[in-house]
Amino acid sequence: MRVSARTFEVPPRSAAEVITLFRGLPHPVVLAGSWDAGEIVVAVDPIFLELQAGDPFAVLDQQPFITGDVPEGAVGGGWFGWFGFPGPGEGPSHALAFYPNVLRLAAGQWWDEALVGLLDDAALEKRRQRLRERLGETAVKNSYDLGPVTASRDREAHAGAVERCVHHIRAGEIYQANICLTLQAQVSGSSAALAADLVDSLQPPYGAFLALGDVHVASASPELFLRRQGRSVRSRPIKGTRPRVGADSTWEKQRLAGSDKDRAENVMIVDLVRNDLSKVAEIGSVRVPELLEVVAHPGVWHLVSTVEAQLRADVTDADLLRATFPPGSVSGTPKCRAIEVIAELEDGLRGVYTGAIGYVSPAAGAEFSVAIRTVEIRGDELRLGVGGGITVDSTPAAEWYECFDKAWPLVKAIGGRLGDPTARRPVADPRISGGVCDTSLLHFGQPLERAEHLARLERSVYELYQRALPARAVAALLHTPHDDEPWQRQRIDVLPDGAVRIERFAVAAPIALDEKAGEPAVELPGDGFGGHKWADRGVQADLEAAHPGCIVILGDAYGLLETTRANVVAVENGKLVTPSLDGRILPGVTRTVLLELARDAGVPIELRAPNPQYLQALATVSSVAGMRWINHLSGSAGDLSFDDPGDLLRELSRRLITRWTGGVTVVG
Repeated sequence: MRVSARTFEVPPRSAAEVITLFRGLPHPVVLAGSWDAGEIVVAVDPIFLELQAGDPFAVLDQQPFITGDVPEGAVGGGWFGWFGFPGPGEGPSHALAFYPNVLRLAAGQWWDEALVGLLDDAALEKRRQRLRERLGETAVKNSYDLGPVTASRDREAHAGAVERCVHHIRAGEIYQANICLTLQAQVSGSSAALAADLVDSLQPPYGAFLALGDVHVASASPELFLRRQGRSVRSRPIKGTRPRVGADSTWEKQRLAGSDKDRAENVMIVDLVRNDLSKVAEIGSVRVPELLEVVAHPGVWHLVSTVEAQLRADVTDADLLRATFPPGSVSGTPKCRAIEVIAELEDGLRGVYTGAIGYVSPAAGAEFSVAIRTVEIRGDELRLGVGGGITVDSTPAAEWYECFDKAWPLVKAIGGRLGDPTARRPVADPRISGGVCDTSLLHFGQPLERAEHLARLERSVYELYQRALPARAVAALLHTPHDDEPWQRQRIDVLPDGAVRIERFAVAAPIALDEKAGEPAVELPGDGFGGHKWADRGVQADLEAAHPGCIVILGDAYGLLETTRANVVAVENGKLVTPSLDGRILPGVTRTVLLELARDAGVPIELRAPNPQYLQALATVSSVAGMRWINHLSGSAGDLSFDDPGDLLRELSRRLITRWTGGVTVVG
């Protein structure tokens, strides 16, 4: 078997034109962008086709043996296709096709290439001539129609999944997992036209269009999964994202470069990739020549690193894929447990998304992109996956918006529109000029749950004012000297200019619900007070003044959100229910503690707004007052009375007080 490569002249062709020209031929594949094989590679009419059957990787080793010299840069032909993201304990779905010849554009020159010996000379020449002639035709683009693009689950549900993932991290089961969201729309018309628009608009490094069987894939991936040339292999994992639009683009780049959360996320995945490659690499050959580069991609900035290795002589491409798939950047670490968590928290199989797209050639080696920024079309349904890496510092609301930061350039490129108004980042809150605050409970001068209070205040100050938390505020939460006063409330205000105000005053000792009387509450329509604890409490004060003697709870059409001073927890059908951290409510420190206590006790939890119609018990939870139970609620469901806080809330209240009075000060 030898490789034939010869140049020929045709009018200049863009990737979009090439996709358009080869639509309709049997099982077309077009790769475009910065693939090592060249700027564009085209293959149609495979001689072998494997769809969803057998070992997905074994077929890659069924390659002809090349004799003689290989023309520089030639691909010739080989296996092209995709592998889908696997479920736990399952192999990936896949579609692979073997092509004996390709067209390749490299350095502005078109090449007609083939693996000579697989077909008789006349049949091969006929195939080659047909491709060359098609490339010289006039490209006439077809049309397509796309309906509104909607998410498979709402903001609250996705926030709940992210929050549960953070719990798995806190529990020590994983260090990181990639939690994704599926966007979907109805589509009709030409998938090739859609792919042409996507690639033409975004000019991605790893663009692709594949129509293998009933699944059509259009990809604008920025990420290299694997590139093997000879015995050398390289991976370029991406972790860390910021928007790259508008006047704040440069600031977002700087913010990404200095983000401890994003840098840690990237380094963890680099370690995972190093570990994966070490399974098949020569000892001592794995290295990281580039770490934490900030790279521009359509609509976003990314943190990108490079990992390289030398493969052992006995390692095949199938071995390499088995050792490294799925890509670490879109699964998590440790990988096996992360995949199990993903299956638990996401709402269905990902399909092609977060798998891999590419080729294995007996002449050129192997190259696969990570199948992100990738559209999958099955019949009249379009699916687009988006997601992000979750670490212990992740905030659910921010992860929701990051999904749409990544999705919007693709949706815009194919003429779509987002059908969910919550996908848009909120405009600046008018209360931002008044600063943010933190209130905590001190026990003999020592703040309880100090690590969580510090992290929340640091995050707010950094996100809102682009500055580090002032040293005086840090000291107040970490280095408060012993005080003879047993119980105090501490409030720390941080203003936009970095000024800090601190006040402390004595309060009563926290007590369990057994010792508390119930209180009335009123439900008012509202969308929560937001994810930051504002120093300006004018809105809350006005609501409290209008309803003296009552706890004021805001609620939307789905349920209760939060009070003017605390988070809400409820019991429904024996489950503890509290709203997810979807950006509308404060990420209360004691709410986090209570959820951990509940999980440790085996209490089932649902992260959603409690529905007044199904309440068995209702309470509020805050860092100073602890838990307070509500005995009467007036609101959307009429007047509801609760005679008792119930055994579940009583037990959690006792555990909370034991934790505080026992001197535990850091969330696990």
